[in-house]
Amino acid sequence: MLVDFFILLKQELAITVIIFLLLFIKLGKDRTNESLLIIINSLLFLNFVTGFCCSREGMLFNDMFRTSKLIVLEKNILNLAIWLISLQSYVWLKTHKHLIEFYILLLTTLLGMFFMISGGNLLMFYLGLEMSTIPLAAAANFDLFKRQSSEAAMKLIISSAFSSGLLLFGISLLYRTSGTLTYSMLTTHLNGAPLQIFAFILLISGCSFKISAVPFPLWTADVYEGAPVAVTSYLSVVSKDAVLFVFVSVLYTTFRPLADVWYNILFILSLLTIIVGNLFALRQNNFKRFLAFSSIAQVGFILIGISGSSQAGTASVIYFILIYVFSNLAAFGVVSLVSALTG
Repeated sequence: MLVDFFILLKQELAITVIIFLLLFIKLGKDRTNESLLIIINSLLFLNFVTGFCCSREGMLFNDMFRTSKLIVLEKNILNLAIWLISLQSYVWLKTHKHLIEFYILLLTTLLGMFFMISGGNLLMFYLGLEMSTIPLAAAANFDLFKRQSSEAAMKLIISSAFSSGLLLFGISLLYRTSGTLTYSMLTTHLNGAPLQIFAFILLISGCSFKISAVPFPLWTADVYEGAPVAVTSYLSVVSKDAVLFVFVSVLYTTFRPLADVWYNILFILSLLTIIVGNLFALRQNNFKRFLAFSSIAQVGFILIGISGSSQAGTASVIYFILIYVFSNLAAFGVVSLVSALTG
């Protein structure tokens, strides 16, 4: 039983161990940033490699936590992305005096995303979502002497608070109409009642903030512009991908009885997101804002794949996201390099 516990939770436990190691390093004797970066990047690479070992399907905590081969793959994609972001940020981080704090914040958000992806309950999903959002606001303010960075953090917090309110309202209505928040039990209680459809729309609206989809895409450009490039890369790739992974699994299973409703919603959202993202991108003269609206448009294309509601749809979304990780990080890598050389 204890062995199953460690195997099923191995990716979350690995991130937790790395966070504690960073805390111990912080409390110990001072080291140069270069040596710290070598240690941290080695730990992140080791975390990525070990993520493929000893995988097993199962659930814990009365179906509050669950894992499968697909979920393990999704988490490993996020592990790969954070390792690449860390490598790209070497030039910026080697002169930053709060290096360890930066990694603790990012790894805490990654841990929240892991719980969100593995959640078998809407409350676990919400807790993971909040755990992955609040530290990001502090990370967005990590250019401590730039006013734009503080503005980015404030806008992220305000937008997050509003979307969380919508999400919690939707969850409470869903609980009122079904009497449960567990995914496996929720399916049998969904009958397409008007209040359930309204609750589902609130859920979609709350999650739209996290993935920068209509109706909440416009915070993205301001936050991307003000945040450090490393945080912008993280927001663009890791943060969005985690919620999109949850979308795929939850819509295809838990909310299958409302398929006719969410198909129409995703159809409209994808079109509006693509249009808004591309039209606003045409007007930008700042490269980070241009990439922000480009990433909004990409979310619209991913939503089209999700609306396929099939195994091919799942495969297409995961394939698109994997390519999106490399292409987007390559673009932000160029931005980081140019920014470091020219200021």
